[in-house]
Amino acid sequence: MEDEDMVKVNSDFLVTETTVDPKLPVDKVVAWLRQRKVTGQLVFHLSQGGVQKVALVEKTKAKEGAREKLRQILGV
Repeated sequence: MEDEDMVKVNSDFLVTETTVDPKLPVDKVVAWLRQRKVTGQLVFHLSQGGVQKVALVEKTKAKEGAREKLRQILGV
């Protein structure tokens, strides 16, 4: 079966991962992100009950013209 037969939708995104200070209280981080009107995922990495890392993952959809250029550069 061809790739085109398997895929319904294909969208390209630029992904930015920001590491947030893990010592900050969760409610302060969430309030800060709400104030900035951030859209993304906030991921907490825990180890034995402690916060090891806090990562904010944001996706920005590539515009059609930029999408083709990016795919050409990346050879995708």
